[in-house]
Amino acid sequence: MSSVPLRRWRPQAFAAPAATPAAASAEDLEARRREAEQAGFAAGHAAGLAAARAEAERLGALFGAAERALALFEERLAGELLDLAIEIARQVIRSEIATRRETVLAAAREALAMLAQEARAVQIHVHPADAELLRQHLADELARGAWRVLEDPRIEPGGVRLASSTGEVDATVATRWRRVLASLGQDHPWRDEPA
Repeated sequence: MSSVPLRRWRPQAFAAPAATPAAASAEDLEARRREAEQAGFAAGHAAGLAAARAEAERLGALFGAAERALALFEERLAGELLDLAIEIARQVIRSEIATRRETVLAAAREALAMLAQEARAVQIHVHPADAELLRQHLADELARGAWRVLEDPRIEPGGVRLASSTGEVDATVATRWRRVLASLGQDHPWRDEPA
């Protein structure tokens, strides 16, 4: 048997223990708290901005859709209001012609003013209900023999059609109606179309 020398065991020196959180100074703790607070604030701010941007985009899209819907509604409503106004005007004119028979006088005078000064043998075509009124108000011209009032049941009350040696003037209610509406860029018939 051989002998092994024995050595004596000695404890080795250990490194100094690392500082524990309890051992950290109050200043270090305050600095770490501030850093954590700032990091949390920055993260919350970024998340809040992202959420606000997303909400703003969503609201912008909703607002745009609402604007388009409102514009379409206004366009449709404007068309319907114009149609209603035209229908009201048509009814007012019909009522005015029916209750104030003398409206044909203004139409006749306007039409006569459109004829050339040298017009001879003027024939004034009017509805039979308007003929006597015109004969009374145009008595002087009719007496000279230059003009004649002719009853024409095809002409609506309130309307006039003139024929002379120099041309013709259509001042019927339907024609005057079309001219007025054409000046407004509209095309609505004077009479309702049959269904």
